[in-house]
Amino acid sequence: MTGHGDEHGIASVAGSDERLVVRLAGELSHGRSAATQAELVQLLAQRKPRTLVLNLAEVTYMDSSGIALLLVARRRLGTQPGAVTLVGLSEALRGLLRAVKIETLFPMADTEEAADVR
Repeated sequence: MTGHGDEHGIASVAGSDERLVVRLAGELSHGRSAATQAELVQLLAQRKPRTLVLNLAEVTYMDSSGIALLLVARRRLGTQPGAVTLVGLSEALRGLLRAVKIETLFPMADTEEAADVR
């Protein structure tokens, strides 16, 4: 999971306030995650979605700061099943979430369309 120097953060936002889809791109690392997290928190406060789909297909690198971003999103939306669904995870990202033992906190899907959200 390399890619240092890539564009970072929120690449696009789609969907309704009921089901918001946020596509993240580049590195979710110590140097950039704080700004991305602040942007995401502001977006969630403004839109107040019931469910959130985070598309990570274009994320090239993630460290503990990126994991914190995922946990903040989950905390903001609550812990009901399907509140935050992760899609487009590479095998490396799936392995990282397994390694830190948080993969069970998030439903995962291959595509936005397949995301099982309520």
